[in-house]
Amino acid sequence: MTFPRVQSRFAEPRFIEQRQSPRQKVQCPAWIDIGDGSPVRPCTLWDVSEAGTRLSLPSAAAVPREFTLVLTADGTLRRRCRVIWCSDDQIGARYLNNNTAQDWNWTS
Repeated sequence: MTFPRVQSRFAEPRFIEQRQSPRQKVQCPAWIDIGDGSPVRPCTLWDVSEAGTRLSLPSAAAVPREFTLVLTADGTLRRRCRVIWCSDDQIGARYLNNNTAQDWNWTS
């Protein structure tokens, strides 16, 4: 009987890091505004960087290619995003606008 080869945790990584900036792990609520007048959709931010974010939500495939990520419950902090990759329940998105959320504390 043959078993699949398992790579040791001490072996070289299986992927090459291609991100433009390092990710910071967070776990905080956010909302997706698809811009058609429908209610915002709740999601969870899992990690963020200067260039983009990874978030989870039910039926991620239903999110359009471009959307607005709402980062505060009152809707005052927003980032326009484009979907880079999508799985069943997660999205990787790149920020489209250059304004930075300097006052936003991702870890609080």
